[in-house]
Amino acid sequence: MPLNERGLAQAQTLREPMSHIALDRIYSSPLDRAVKTAECIRGDRDIEIVIENGLQEIDCGKWETLRRDEIEERWQGSIELWENKPDVLRMEDGETFEEVQARVSRAFIDILHRERGRKIAIACHLMTIQMIMLTALQAPIRDIWKVVPTATNASITTIEIEDNGDFEVVRWSDDR
Repeated sequence: MPLNERGLAQAQTLREPMSHIALDRIYSSPLDRAVKTAECIRGDRDIEIVIENGLQEIDCGKWETLRRDEIEERWQGSIELWENKPDVLRMEDGETFEEVQARVSRAFIDILHRERGRKIAIACHLMTIQMIMLTALQAPIRDIWKVVPTATNASITTIEIEDNGDFEVVRWSDDR
């Protein structure tokens, strides 16, 4: 789904705080709402935006565009699995959490290798951010909603990564 008026306004709030951060490159999910967010992050600066397919949001299959109550009506008990046992959830025609984690982790690690020593921004999605953090913390998928606080729209999470792989989460889901 594209950014609606509210989503675009949220993305535009990133322009000012991100303008103070020297960036070498911006990566984005291929989905339009992430690309538009990446453009807001870039602002008037001459920074390349690289589309990275591995950063795409989870494919929810037949759940896509349905409201929570509609999902529960069609696949009774699925919302409970999403919230408490995501590692066993199987959305019809969609990705599993394990598949998303593998895809996102590969993309993130590839980006880190390509951009070693550089400052980058990544415009992506809730599940993508959750999976990056879950992988970094080496926590099980079942704990995705417990170990990793849920990121908010247009929030900024900052991670500093050392050459040896050590990392520090400097800022988590800052939506001020």
